[in-house]
Amino acid sequence: MTDLPILSASYLPRVIACPASHVLPQMKLETSEAAERGTNIHAFLEVAFNEGREAALEKFSAELPGIGIARELDLELLWADLDEGLAEATFAFHPEKQAARLMGTSLGRQYENTGEILGTADFVAKHRATQQIVVVDYKTGLIPVDAATSQQLAFLALAAHLHFGTGDVIARIVHIREDATFHFNEREYAAEKLREFGAKLSELQQVISVFSKWHDAGKTLPVNIGEHCRYCPAIASCPAAAAVFQKLQWALNKDKIDQWNLRQLSAQEAGALWERLQLIKKALEVQETALRDFARENVLEVSGGKQMMLGKQEYSQIALGRALEIISEVCGHDLAEHLLTATNAKLPKSELETALKASGLQGGELRQVLAVLNHEFEKQGALIHATREVMQPAEKVIKLQDK
Repeated sequence: MTDLPILSASYLPRVIACPASHVLPQMKLETSEAAERGTNIHAFLEVAFNEGREAALEKFSAELPGIGIARELDLELLWADLDEGLAEATFAFHPEKQAARLMGTSLGRQYENTGEILGTADFVAKHRATQQIVVVDYKTGLIPVDAATSQQLAFLALAAHLHFGTGDVIARIVHIREDATFHFNEREYAAEKLREFGAKLSELQQVISVFSKWHDAGKTLPVNIGEHCRYCPAIASCPAAAAVFQKLQWALNKDKIDQWNLRQLSAQEAGALWERLQLIKKALEVQETALRDFARENVLEVSGGKQMMLGKQEYSQIALGRALEIISEVCGHDLAEHLLTATNAKLPKSELETALKASGLQGGELRQVLAVLNHEFEKQGALIHATREVMQPAEKVIKLQDK
């Protein structure tokens, strides 16, 4: 099944809940700021263990998201009860053979698709007192993760158990807080429980194999809806989302929506509809992101035969704090007071023009006042210049790209 995406330990909660999500066509999701912060903290701790804290401090700027937290961590306490550690240890598990191997350390999470289930432990070591293997997963999110129920951590414990040939394994989550303190949350996995989880992963692989054949044959795959849908890369091709589109096609105008009596729905039906609508919203977000990526390099032909592309557009806004004194001098204190109470720190030029019109300025006089204000704004640094991406005529975008 190497033609399928790599199945990594971090995806297991979603794939176990909905095996079809691993088979359906997937799209790359955007990386969040929280994910970037977590990645930076992980990278800092990897370097700190392998090369020393000073090397990590030198390598990672304090301005990077999350590094301010990492620099304040008590590293001695973090690894105080552990010996013979490996940072960023990547394991490969073969469900059919029920065997695991250590692929290496510090691989940068760049996995080769071998058909195995792959996963990287942030840290693996021996417990100083009991000599048990301890697999550690650093978590930096605001929502705590329970080691007792983490399927990602169960996989890492299973892989370490099989590779090192040990008995029970300690699975530990280190929840790193915003104030650079941390909390240990761990579970001891008995060897028997780990083998049971290995058998469960073997069954999962068989289901994925069957679903893959069904999908190739054009069959609709059964999907399960739940919290795992929120970050599912297959959301845009999910049959559940597509089914909702089909069912709601009859309600595309207001007259038909008015005929749809929501009060006739049971609580369960309304809840199911709500969940499916969230799927649609997520699917639209993913599709829009992909379409924007496409439109940066390719022409879109829209209604009327217009050819459009996504391109950069320069724009400017007025920094209200700096501009109020200028507006007061040119137009009077009353207009400045009005704008102060009606807008935020950044004032769109269109809103300024609307306010000037409301004050009685029209035609040539309005244009003259706007010209004076814009000149003074530019001269005194009251304009904020920036760029944004908008859909615009393809010819214009191509000309800008060729410059």
